[in-house]
Amino acid sequence: ALGSVDPWLSVIGRHGGFSDGLWGLAAGVGCWFAGAWSGGAQRAALPRAALWVGAAAALHAVLQAAGADPWKIGPLPTGRAVGGLGSPVDLGGFLAVLFPLSVQAARQDGRPLPERLLAALYLAGLAATGSRAAWLGAGAATAVLAVLTPAPEASRRRAWAVFAAVAAAAAVGLAWRVGALRSFRHSDTGRVAVWRVALRA
Repeated sequence: ALGSVDPWLSVIGRHGGFSDGLWGLAAGVGCWFAGAWSGGAQRAALPRAALWVGAAAALHAVLQAAGADPWKIGPLPTGRAVGGLGSPVDLGGFLAVLFPLSVQAARQDGRPLPERLLAALYLAGLAATGSRAAWLGAGAATAVLAVLTPAPEASRRRAWAVFAAVAAAAAVGLAWRVGALRSFRHSDTGRVAVWRVALRA
């Protein structure tokens, strides 16, 4: 940040967005140390606190996409919500990280209704971003967690299997809809090229 041509901007974020800034890095490091130095009960409460913080960002995205943003930031001209980060991709990535954690909490909690409501809110926030990568990432992470940490009850496994199937169908529908609304731009062809290189590697 100090070596940047615009140090103050580097502290906050970057041009066109408020992520990847020095303050965000400092906040992440602070949260890591808070978790490392806390006791068992306090450490267990940190993921739940993160879920509720993320829920506020998801709600903001939904309100933004609906044209009811209380801060009047407004979505992109295409209708994609940007939240407080200034980019639908950054917001989608943020929600994609927390969505699988909300699903995991609902599967392990004795009273999963709040966490299930949070998961639904994250889905709505992800849809508001229109980020296909965020949907794919959230789905992949949720699937990995489901495999590595099986549910304690068969009924709960069946319920979340249906939930995952619905989410996957919604992701496919969203990808088709976003693809239909967006032109096939240079960035899209570039992504296809990157995927082909990754498959060959």
